[in-house]
Amino acid sequence: MKNWRFYTCFFLCSFKLIHANLIGGTFAILSNHYDTVSMDSQKIITTIAPIVNLAVTFTLSFVIDKFKFRHIIIPTYILCLAHALTFQLIKDNSVLYIIYFFAITIITAIDNLSTFPHFMKVFGMKYIVVIFGIFNIGVGYFNLGISIIVDYVLSGREKGDDYDSGLDLLMYVSAIFLLISLLLMTLENEKPIFPNIDD
Repeated sequence: MKNWRFYTCFFLCSFKLIHANLIGGTFAILSNHYDTVSMDSQKIITTIAPIVNLAVTFTLSFVIDKFKFRHIIIPTYILCLAHALTFQLIKDNSVLYIIYFFAITIITAIDNLSTFPHFMKVFGMKYIVVIFGIFNIGVGYFNLGISIIVDYVLSGREKGDDYDSGLDLLMYVSAIFLLISLLLMTLENEKPIFPNIDD
């Protein structure tokens, strides 16, 4: 914990999925609010989403370890940032809304597949479970904080411009966290902190 890289990785891990979790957590709420996706379609989509995640994970598992972490994760999160900044433009278009939902599912799958092996390489197998557990505590607390912010921002807002402006604000907040995470990703490399820790 005396190494600066522990903290950059902690905040990188804590911030990067805030937008993805925001989209996943509000899928049904926004679908119903904007009458974008019917209840029956929502059930089908939420059933298919884990299958898509599994298929993407299975397919990419054959090739993803051939690339450096930054070469995978930075382009992925640039796409995620674009997702956050353009989401308000498509939220009432049913086809684009569904595409955006599956896009964030794929981004999450890529993240899950590449992040743990990278941290295992950086911190070593001896302590990775403890360190990754600490990182996930950060993820939990920051996502709890975003949930509270969502409730605060959207509470009492009715349909119309007032609700739209609140949702736009939430997307911009998640984009700020994504941008911070992206900046932290540029500091990452493949070099282990403790090269001999597993000896």
